[in-house]
This record gives sequence, C-alpha cells and structure tokens, in this order.
Amino acid sequence: MKVLAVSDTHVSDRITLGGASPTVDGRPLVLEQARRALAWVRDTAVKHEVDLVLHGGDVYDEPRPSPAAEAVVVDWLIEMTEIAPTIVLVGNHDRPSGGGTHALEPVRNLAPDRLIVADDADPVFLLPAVGRTWSRVTRNRSMLRASDDAELVVFPIPYPDKARARAAAVDADAANLALSGGLEAVLADCAQQTGYWRLGGTPCAILMHGTLRGASFGSRVAPLSDVQVPAAQWWPAFDLHACGHIHQRQACPGRPDLPGYVGSLDRMDFGEAEDVPGVAIYTVTRGEERPRVDVEHIPYPGARRYETIDLDEQPAPDVLEPGETVYRVRGTLTPDDHARIGTLVRSWRARGCIVSNQTTVAAEARARVDVSAEDALSREALVDRALEARPDLAEHKPAILEGLEEL
Repeated sequence: MKVLAVSDTHVSDRITLGGASPTVDGRPLVLEQARRALAWVRDTAVKHEVDLVLHGGDVYDEPRPSPAAEAVVVDWLIEMTEIAPTIVLVGNHDRPSGGGTHALEPVRNLAPDRLIVADDADPVFLLPAVGRTWSRVTRNRSMLRASDDAELVVFPIPYPDKARARAAAVDADAANLALSGGLEAVLADCAQQTGYWRLGGTPCAILMHGTLRGASFGSRVAPLSDVQVPAAQWWPAFDLHACGHIHQRQACPGRPDLPGYVGSLDRMDFGEAEDVPGVAIYTVTRGEERPRVDVEHIPYPGARRYETIDLDEQPAPDVLEPGETVYRVRGTLTPDDHARIGTLVRSWRARGCIVSNQTTVAAEARARVDVSAEDALSREALVDRALEARPDLAEHKPAILEGLEEL
C-alpha cells in the first residue's frame, strides 16, 4: 500500500511574494503557482499509484478564501478523489481565529466515501475495494467487523479551535497551556487505541497539524506562544507519521528515528529559501509483528525561488533576467550607493523582475549623521543634517517638520 502525504499548500490569491504582488495574464501569480503545484501533486499520485492521500492542514492561507482560490482547491480535490481516497485535515490557517466555520466546511460532502474533512479526532478507516466498489474512507466503525477489516486506520488531530479556549482562560498563555494538555490527552488516547488494531496487523497512522514540542522553525526552537504538544512518548505507537504546520521537513523531536513534519509543498518566503519542499510517499508493508513503512521525500521541482543579493559579498548586477524568482538586496552601503541601488531596483522591476518590497540594507548602512547634543535640541537642525544625505527629499522638509511636531 502506498500513501501520499502533502501539507501546508496555502492556496490563496492574496499572499505576496516578499511584499510584491505580480500577476500573469491579469491573475495573481501566487494562485497560478498554487495551481501548478497541486497539479504536480496529482501527477505524482498517479505516477506512484497511491492508495490514499493525506493532507496535513493549511489547505488555504486564510479561513475566508476567495472564490478563485476555492475553485482551485475544489478542482484539485475532485481530481485527487478520483485517484485515491483523500483525508484533509483542518489547519490553523483554515480555521478562523475568532471561531466559526472553517474554510473546508464547503467541501465536506464533495465526494462521499472518497473524501473526509477531518476537523475532529475521530479515526478514519481506509476500506479495501470490493468487486466494482472503489476503496473508500469512512468514520463509520460499524462497517468493520474485526480489527483486520481496514487497510489502514488514520488518527487525525486537527489544529484546535483556540477561540473557545481563550474565552474560558484568563489570558492567551493559559489558553495555550490548556490546549497543550488537552491535545496531549487526545494524542495519548489515539496511541492507546492502536493496540486494538495491531491485533489484526492493521497499520495505524497519525495525521496532525500543530507544533510538536521541541520542533524548530529553521534555526529557531518553536516559540512558547504556540500550542505545543509533547509527542515523543506517543509517536512510536503509530506506524505512519505525517504532521503539518511547520514548513521545514524534520523528524519528531525526541525521536529522530521517526518522521515528523512532511514539510510544505512550496516555499512561502525568504526564510524558507534553503528548504526543499515537496511530498512524502509512504510504502506500507504488513509484517508478522509491525508493518514496515518506507518513506521517500519527493521534492517539488517547480518550487518558488527566493534569492538574496548580498552586496557585502558581490556587486549588484546591472541586469536581472525576468522570471518568477523573488529577489531582495541586502548589504552595507554608503548613502550614494543606496541611491544607486534604488535606481537599479526600479530598473529591474521595469524589466518584469520580482524584487521584494522588503529589500533593505543593514541598519548601519542607512544614511546616518552625527548629531551633537546642541543640534539634537533642534528638530530643524536634525532634519537639515538628514537631508544632506537625501537632497531628493528637500522639498518635503515642511511636511517632515510638521510630522515631527505631531509626534
């Protein structure tokens, strides 16, 4: 049996590329990129002849997606359910922070028996094909007569509804602590349930969206402000592991021998420039004691490219080739160099290049002036010194002084 896992697709026509919002044929480029990425997932599922598709949450980038974004997701889900049964988890981006209906509710009944929208922790059973009947997914346990009737049992743990917890807690930290304890209890219960299915040799999978305690965002440890779940104790109870939320693919914290995060399908910003997004293919083989699970990560070849032009290491190129690569410029500059780079950036954009609006230089590189204690007492003297470095702003001196007065 083969299972494809994908996560954090963040389909949207509202997100930006480093602050820029390029279009292609009048349509947001980010939505076209999402469409291409999902088409690649579809083709990968066909190529590997998968028996089940898992989505680890954050299908959308916002809980109220646009009709255009919804159309992309609906078309993709219809295609995927024709290939294999599909389970889609609700992530934090799919769920409104203030409570209410999540973004995946409209597709709940899109493909009965072939699509499950998992917004709670009830297990999902993959049933084998019988005669002319397709393989299917169900939450109806009465359809199983014994512990070996299912091909696979999936235990979903979606991102929690934080609005309810916040309403009952004294502050956000207390709410997160309560949610963390509650999610660990759910995870522990799921782990204990695997014992029954193991009697029949049925493989068990954990599909979760959240922060595993000790997981890292790049070089940083997960922030305490998020809802963290201690997972290392319970992770070994499952045979297949697929977690969403953190975009960097990594093992379960505390259990480096077991998979943790699938990773995102595409890069979202410069912080993910070195990540290798894609999907995971799990090959599950039943054994006498425990199923054997082999995992293969398949990189998405069309992932967005984010490149930083570091002026401390190389001079800025006069020309950049137009395309979908997102650029930014950083480095230490003199005031004159800063103006020259600004002109270059404008010329790159005029050629159709995507240059981040976050393009900056280090703080020490900005035009600086030494101001004496006496001068500092005078707003006008301070502005005059600053305008020596930026004469192009001299005509705005009255407005600058007025703004300082208001501050």
